[in-house]
Amino acid sequence: IIDDVSLWILENALEFLESLKSMCDSDVKMSVNISPMNLMNQRFVNRARSLLRDSTVPTDRIIFEITENILVKNERFLKESIASLKDTGVSFAMDDFGAGYTSLKYINRYPIDVVKFDRLFLKDVEKSDRGKALARNLISTMRDIGISTIAEGVETEDQYRTFKDLNCDLCQGFYFYRPMAERSVKKLLCSQV
Repeated sequence: IIDDVSLWILENALEFLESLKSMCDSDVKMSVNISPMNLMNQRFVNRARSLLRDSTVPTDRIIFEITENILVKNERFLKESIASLKDTGVSFAMDDFGAGYTSLKYINRYPIDVVKFDRLFLKDVEKSDRGKALARNLISTMRDIGISTIAEGVETEDQYRTFKDLNCDLCQGFYFYRPMAERSVKKLLCSQV
């Protein structure tokens, strides 16, 4: 059932972006969380490729988010699944980086495009100079190897400024917007074009 749910979410994301495209010329990207089990299932990979191929949305507007715990499973099959989906033009983000077992070897081993720093990591950065130094070096390293960075869970102006000062590419969190209805999101995005 997890494959069906993930495919339904992808299909809805593509429909949202198609609808947005008909309203305004927004080039917004949308992230879709997928389960480790999805990438271990060839049926899911094939169906996702089909949905992406049949959509009028440029595939570079879709980012599949995976959590770091996925990377300890069947490595060969996982690499093949990610490569197959990346061939369509989508990107992959490692979600919750710094919250669990992430090793930099996984960043080097898998074709990840974006690293999203977990909100708990953000709290460590706020608390100490050591945390800031670690974040600064990780962000710099990611940039050096062509990986974008996002700070998750940004809730205050101080957090936002801290990560902007550290040259993090993007920040996301309640500091910017709270969850909102689809119509409100479309109106907001179209007003920024």
